[in-house]
Amino acid sequence: MNKKALVIAIVSVAATVAVVGASVGLTMKLQARPDSDYRERIAANKDVEINGEKMYYLAPDSSEYQDENYYREAIYKDDKGFLYSFDADTQELCHIKNTDLPDKDYTGVMAEDMKPYNDTETLLADAEKLIDKWCDKDTKSKLEFKAVWQQWDTSIDIYQNINDEVRFWIGSVTYNEDGIFTAANFRFDSMLDSNDIANMLSEEEAVKAVKVYLEENYEETGWEEIRTAVGVCGEFGNCWAVTCLRYDSFNNGEVHMVFGYLVAVDILTGEIKFVDQMK
Repeated sequence: MNKKALVIAIVSVAATVAVVGASVGLTMKLQARPDSDYRERIAANKDVEINGEKMYYLAPDSSEYQDENYYREAIYKDDKGFLYSFDADTQELCHIKNTDLPDKDYTGVMAEDMKPYNDTETLLADAEKLIDKWCDKDTKSKLEFKAVWQQWDTSIDIYQNINDEVRFWIGSVTYNEDGIFTAANFRFDSMLDSNDIANMLSEEEAVKAVKVYLEENYEETGWEEIRTAVGVCGEFGNCWAVTCLRYDSFNNGEVHMVFGYLVAVDILTGEIKFVDQMK
């Protein structure tokens, strides 16, 4: 059994819906005029100008690169103190980090007194402006934005909405308690194209595939409850997450034990990507 830790961002699905598989090679399309050769320059670890922003390559042995714990990414810094990381293989933008935040003295400030910035409309507008700057109109038209309040920060989560039924987390833009931009994280390689949508794997098909897999590989059947959700399953891409459960009671029903499996199914191919046993 694959016991590798599963990290999955999932959205519950109440009704039977059709979803689509990860599109190979479909990534965020940067607005890169007038410098259209930004991919070649980033691949060559050269300084680059994108959208009027001059970015300077940070070598892996630089202190800023090492401090950020970046691995398979090319790291750049602009004149404002923002760090940009690009996928080393596709040269697509992955992260932006503001390293020039003002210093604040929190001496004597209680944690419960620190509140997130509450002008949500301003943050939503700023996040959309950021996306307008860094991706093309076709990409932007597939996205929706939702504010999520955390203890101190506010995160504007970015989703691709499919048929108003299924949403995939594509990224987030985060602001501190003063409403200042702190970071953005993108997973635009999880976006789905029209070809994917035409080859959707239904909820019933995913459940059937999991039942067959568990019976053939673990001789397990007779599930009392099956839960489904859909989302981006870490390195495994866009998947159905199917949880098969059975309940056992002991001491005249006073003690209840749960047994089952969590199975991730590729939402385009039906391939079993991950299996984890719960007991």
